[in-house]
Amino acid sequence: MDNLNNTFSCNKYIAQGKSHKKNNMPCQDYCDYYVDVDNEFSIIALSDGAGSCKYSHYGSELLVKKIILFFQNNYKILFEKEIDDIKAKIIEYLSKSFEEKAKEKSIEEKELSATLLFVGCYKDKFIYGHIGDGIICCDIDGNLKVVSGGVGGEFKNETIFFRKNIDKKYFNLSIKPLKNILSFYCFSDGLEPVLISNKGDKLAPILQTFSLWVYKYEHNFVNKNLSHNINDIAESNPNIHDDLSLIIMNINNSNTEKIRETKERIIDPLAIKIEESYDELNKQFEEKISYLDKKIENQSNDISDLFKSIKDIENQNLELKKYIEKLSSDLGNINKNSESQINNFATQNKNNINSLQNTINDLSKRITNIEKSQSDLQKELYSIKPYIQKDIDKVSKSFSDGFKDIIKKTDDIKADLKNNSSNVDLKKKNNNYLIFIPICGIQIINLILLIIMLLSKS
Repeated sequence: MDNLNNTFSCNKYIAQGKSHKKNNMPCQDYCDYYVDVDNEFSIIALSDGAGSCKYSHYGSELLVKKIILFFQNNYKILFEKEIDDIKAKIIEYLSKSFEEKAKEKSIEEKELSATLLFVGCYKDKFIYGHIGDGIICCDIDGNLKVVSGGVGGEFKNETIFFRKNIDKKYFNLSIKPLKNILSFYCFSDGLEPVLISNKGDKLAPILQTFSLWVYKYEHNFVNKNLSHNINDIAESNPNIHDDLSLIIMNINNSNTEKIRETKERIIDPLAIKIEESYDELNKQFEEKISYLDKKIENQSNDISDLFKSIKDIENQNLELKKYIEKLSSDLGNINKNSESQINNFATQNKNNINSLQNTINDLSKRITNIEKSQSDLQKELYSIKPYIQKDIDKVSKSFSDGFKDIIKKTDDIKADLKNNSSNVDLKKKNNNYLIFIPICGIQIINLILLIIMLLSKS
């Protein structure tokens, strides 16, 4: 076949086994694929972690990713090398990866133990590699054939796993022609009970159905139907307990297309079912379209009214929008004026408050001075009170003595008058009385003025 026209299409399926679900263990199977952007090279790879190793799920993922990366970077030269040389390079590369992963996880390297299956296609050749159990098979000229049934150990039923620096004799690797091959398949031992018989290595035809789906349908459709079919098979088979994994690679060209088209109606019951379903759906679709056409025709007036109502609502919304914009503008002006008035009021009040505070401060000072003056006057009044008291006592005594003398003189005058004394003597005596009276009056006036002066100061 003309390899220059080859294209590749791949898909995969992975599921946790019944026993792993029951024992809350991670899925230890892993598979993946790579197709070169120019459809020049493609590789599929699958690995099944050792059930006895706690971290084998890390190992299976690592082996698949690393072998794909190794071929992705070296496929153009690998297909020209000797088998033993290719084995040595792969073992060295994967052993180093195991060592780094074990150091990263702080675990022993043997805890990463897992099987390895891969198939790579380049130009008119394919290369496959196999360590441990599982199946590599292909569809050649429309017939299923086992490519590699696994590599056992020294003892019967002993499973080999990839470990650091594994002996090359446990690594099955070969390069062969790609002629007339439609598809390659790799699957783990979990699917062996249903995909391959114990007698004659007969493979289940459903594998060809799966590869036809990969060829014909969208990726998501294939994923959904692969999961649905394999899950049903696994659930109904009491011999399936382990994890399940399957990966498919189709080689597409003019020759393989003819073979697939010939067998499509035979091996793809799903296609028949889909075609029947499509006819039924198409009929239902036409009926619904007819019904909707009539309904639209009957309701054309209602639709017209509806459009009119929508237009009215749009106009109302426009008016409301304008009104809201005006309100917003007015509110902005109000806020601006209010802010200005508040600032002016605050400024005026601040000046009034300052003036009032100054007046209060002045009054407080004056009250303090008055209180001080009152205190000083009180002290002065207390200090002169004894002297005033002495003057009062002195004046009182003078008054008392004066009045006594006046009474005595009066009595003497009366006696003289009675005895008919001469007028000269009477006049002389009267002059003495007149001199005494002014002196007493002056002393009284001085005392009154002193008291008034003191009271006015207090």
